[in-house]
Amino acid sequence: MGKQAKGWIRMPTGFFAYRICWVVLTAMVLCPLANPSLATGQQLYFPLFPCRIVDTRLAVGEYTGPVGSLESADYHAKTAAEISNQGGHSNGCGVPAGALALVVNITATQQSGPGHLRAYPYGDPLPNASILNYSGVTIGNSTILPICTGTCPYDFSIYARTSTHVVIDVMGYFDD
Repeated sequence: MGKQAKGWIRMPTGFFAYRICWVVLTAMVLCPLANPSLATGQQLYFPLFPCRIVDTRLAVGEYTGPVGSLESADYHAKTAAEISNQGGHSNGCGVPAGALALVVNITATQQSGPGHLRAYPYGDPLPNASILNYSGVTIGNSTILPICTGTCPYDFSIYARTSTHVVIDVMGYFDD
């Protein structure tokens, strides 16, 4: 059984638009939208080739090292130079300035002990729910991560219960 979800998806070519019509466990079922102009004013999903925006094992400067125990670290998703400093792709990943949320895969590796990660828009309060639980093995999980909109020094934050290196790949974004 699936759960109905509201939302629109337009492929990057602009020729096709899709509506999220069912979410079954972790998969989205897309239904073609007969009239793409109906999506006006809705958030649209734009897929990207998977692209690394954070790898704390390769990061430099203020981003060097794992996310510390009981600490949050702040990251960028849109600025190529900052993404490169975070251990990500040197040319950025194509997330535009107006993006509202990211579709990401977040991986925890080389942990200091069992724990969890929480991801949230920069400047928002720490959420109660984790997006990934870990216990000594490299493990990843995909999620939709809302990001800070407006004038923000960073786009999102990651909180770690115990120290861990974090790897984040972006696979798409939502925009108006």
